[in-house]
Amino acid sequence: MEKIIDENKQETKLVLEEKKENQPLLLVGHSYGGPISARLAMDFPDLVDAMILLAPAVSPEDERVFWVSYPADFFLIKWILPKSIRVSNDEKLAHAEELRKMLDLWENIAIPTTIIQGDKDWIVPPANADFAEKMIAKEYLNLIRIDSASHFVPWTQFDLVKKMILEQLEDLQQDSKKQ
Repeated sequence: MEKIIDENKQETKLVLEEKKENQPLLLVGHSYGGPISARLAMDFPDLVDAMILLAPAVSPEDERVFWVSYPADFFLIKWILPKSIRVSNDEKLAHAEELRKMLDLWENIAIPTTIIQGDKDWIVPPANADFAEKMIAKEYLNLIRIDSASHFVPWTQFDLVKKMILEQLEDLQQDSKKQ
């Protein structure tokens, strides 16, 4: 993840600047998109105004690697897999280490951040929300835990996600009018 962001840092910054142009910028990330959104907010605090993270895989100690990832990394199997699967598997195997590299950067998160986490998520364990709660200052964090929700909160909790996005955008618009 850090490698992806570092390799594309200037291009990413240009895209964020273009999208932000005279308006607040809200990042929304699900699963692996959660730490990518967080890293962008860490690296470009002047460009990102708020985040909504849905079942974000942010805790290095709680990163799950499924058994199928290891044989898929074996060169005799890897070469027959589609490129998209190879890239995803490489990212999955490197994810915990990349998250460790972000540990000292969490203090840079000083923007409204909403996390929505299902308590029945077996892909990204709820312990990730616990980690985020420790790493993000309380005045910026809105943590929503949903009993019996799975990893697929963008779809199963669509109305809530939509409501949170619209509320955050409204808050950001009001804040930008005050300035």
